[in-house]
Amino acid sequence: MTSDELHDIIVNHQHWLNQDCDGWEKLKANLALANLQGFDLTEVDLTEVDLSGANLAFAVLRKANLKSASLRGANLNGADLRGANLELADLNSANLDIAKLDEASLCLAKLTNANLEKADLNKANLKWAQLAHAKLRYADLIGANLEKAELENADLSHAYLEHANLRFAKLVRANLANASLVKADLGKADLSYAILTDANLIGADLNTTHLGFANFQGATFKTANLGGADLKGAILYDTTFDGAILTRAILPDDETKRLGRILSEPLIGYKKTREGVIVTAEIPAGAIVYCINGKKCRTNKAKIIDMDGHKVLHSAYDKKFTYKLGQEIEIKDFSLMYNVECITGFHFFENRYDAEKYPG
Repeated sequence: MTSDELHDIIVNHQHWLNQDCDGWEKLKANLALANLQGFDLTEVDLTEVDLSGANLAFAVLRKANLKSASLRGANLNGADLRGANLELADLNSANLDIAKLDEASLCLAKLTNANLEKADLNKANLKWAQLAHAKLRYADLIGANLEKAELENADLSHAYLEHANLRFAKLVRANLANASLVKADLGKADLSYAILTDANLIGADLNTTHLGFANFQGATFKTANLGGADLKGAILYDTTFDGAILTRAILPDDETKRLGRILSEPLIGYKKTREGVIVTAEIPAGAIVYCINGKKCRTNKAKIIDMDGHKVLHSAYDKKFTYKLGQEIEIKDFSLMYNVECITGFHFFENRYDAEKYPG
């Protein structure tokens, strides 16, 4: 297709939109399967145009109006759609790899099975967008609006979602491994069975979010708000919660110790000294124990019951503090802040192996 031919089609389509000439009913543009690679369509009005299967690779569509257009299966690889209007557009199975969609409006757009890998969607509006099974690996979604978006089974691994709005979004079984969700708003979103291994959720808002059976291995929730969040069945191995709010949060049965407990029976703990020796301590019944990050715990009371044959050993933190066999330790200024790991208390591990590999 030549530039002149495309120009005539666009002019006729404008008549169809305006209904301002005889025979306007037959002037609607049909660009299905058209080869428009590299064409400049800046600010062109393509409302409701059929572009299904069209080749728009590296085309310039900046601030173009593609509202309700059909782009099903279209190739938009590397296309410039910054500030474009794609509301209600059908982009199912479209290829938008490395496309530029900064501040574009994709509200209610259909993007099921679309390829948006490495696409730039900075501050884009994707409210109510349908993105099930979409590929968004390494996509830039910083500050994007994804409120109530449907992202079931979507691949968002390594995506950048800092400050993104994901309130009420459906992310069931979505892959967010290694994604950055710093200060993202995930309030009341559904991330059931989602994969968030090694994800960064520092300062994120997950208030009353559904996180049941999700995999958070290696993820960090530092200073995040998980008040009222449902984490039943979630995998929290090596997950950090320093400074996180867990008020009313529902944790897996084997993870409730993160919120703190008063021991009903003695507990054995292990601690590495400055000398690299592991001392064994008995934490007595009635002691308070916090384990916000799962492995490393702290308590207000402990008794040293084994020192591997040593008479005196030194604290790895305070070189003036010594440990002796039979010594009873009580922390007078023990902090009751459940969500801070490095604070006053006798620190220990419930597993000897974890104590041994701890750097000290």
